[in-house]
Amino acid sequence: MDTELSDLRRWVGGRLPQSALQQRHRPESLDEGSNSGSCRVLALNYLLEVCMSSSFSWLDYSEAERRKALEVADSFKNRDTRDELGIGTVRDAFANLLFPGTTTIQTRAKYFLLIPWVYLGLEQRFRRRPPASREDVAKAARREEIALIDILKNSDDPDGTIGVEARENLKRLPSNVYWYGMGAWGIRKVDVSQDQYHKFLVKYGSPAPLRRGADDVDDLGAAYNWHPELLSLKPSSYPQKLSFVLSDDESEFLKDRIKGIKGRNASLLAVLADSEEAWEPLQFAWEHESAVNGTLPPEVKRALSHARNFSEVMYGASLLYNLMLARRFFKTFSALEDKIDFYEAEVAKWGGMITARKDAYVTWDRQQFWQIVSGQNPAIPNRTRSFIDAWLDLALTGKDPGVTATSENAQALVLNRERSHKPTGMARLVNENALRQWSGAAGASQLDFRWGVSQRLLTDILSPGQVQGSPAPSEVKNA
Repeated sequence: MDTELSDLRRWVGGRLPQSALQQRHRPESLDEGSNSGSCRVLALNYLLEVCMSSSFSWLDYSEAERRKALEVADSFKNRDTRDELGIGTVRDAFANLLFPGTTTIQTRAKYFLLIPWVYLGLEQRFRRRPPASREDVAKAARREEIALIDILKNSDDPDGTIGVEARENLKRLPSNVYWYGMGAWGIRKVDVSQDQYHKFLVKYGSPAPLRRGADDVDDLGAAYNWHPELLSLKPSSYPQKLSFVLSDDESEFLKDRIKGIKGRNASLLAVLADSEEAWEPLQFAWEHESAVNGTLPPEVKRALSHARNFSEVMYGASLLYNLMLARRFFKTFSALEDKIDFYEAEVAKWGGMITARKDAYVTWDRQQFWQIVSGQNPAIPNRTRSFIDAWLDLALTGKDPGVTATSENAQALVLNRERSHKPTGMARLVNENALRQWSGAAGASQLDFRWGVSQRLLTDILSPGQVQGSPAPSEVKNA
């Protein structure tokens, strides 16, 4: 671990503004030629671990980078979702396109309302007694959010409560988790980071109070920090008797916000928010009946098709990577031998899936695929694109994809990709200390582009008045 942190320190210098480094001694400068998105995110993750504060003030320069840092930190808790081969920039491009405003660490849709209600209450309080500093605002908001934990935990639908075990020690508040999404959905009207919002409340004071039942929502909303309809939705008994179960009005409000997201032409989230009712849980978005029966709008259908192809074919690279780790782990430590058989079987199963879907890949317009990705993120590193293209070429040629995917060429491709994507101290295939940390799965899940989280949010929204089941696959106890 010391070696890993040392390597990350060397990645930090020169990649963040001075405000991010003033509180700590400046690390060694990075090689200016290495400017990949993965390096930037990993460096942010390192700073997040050593500098995290309740206000995240050092990250207020970029809400997007702050969100990335939070998601990367969460992925390090769940080793099965880590971006081991550096394809996360492409994954996120499709996730943002199909499910705008979502993140991997969201749990329940009601938080899109609870957080604004917290801040609307604070704004009302600050009109009478203005805060002295942004820290005062952050502390007041934190107290309110922590107080919600017990209320939600003891409700009729507690699953997905953030901070159940951490309580007062909670590092990642619900407002941190949902801040980006509230802006993307038009619930938060001011386009600033959370810390900047705290600063504005100190510098400019609270805006005029919202009026219940405002007639002209759009015109009125422009003058406020939060969508004007939020006040009429706030229960008179708030914060008592709160639950994640949505009322009919709350459900309609969130549906309208999702359908009103700017640039949502390829948003599957918006299409599914118009569904009459929820569906039984599905593993992937392309299994939904609207995708199967071909009723999706053309842009959504096209984006989802590209995402599916990418997910399925690149899954083979993830399985091969773990198979290589299993073999090396057993050779080095004489343990986890069963993982070799497991991943050999998984690669063979993957090969069968690729063969069965061969016609879809033959007609796959990969030029259009990259146009869509670049439209979402023009800064995809060239090395990332080269690796992906090389794997796609390799996996989609030959009679048996399962055999081709375990060839010497395939193994060399994966080995070289890990070595170029990570510092030497973190590359498991070449570093024994890093290999020792492997627990049997590292980035071994097929990409779903945040479908699991989005499906849970949609289930809440499409099922007003109904208690739901288990939480989305996200860490909610000690977030």
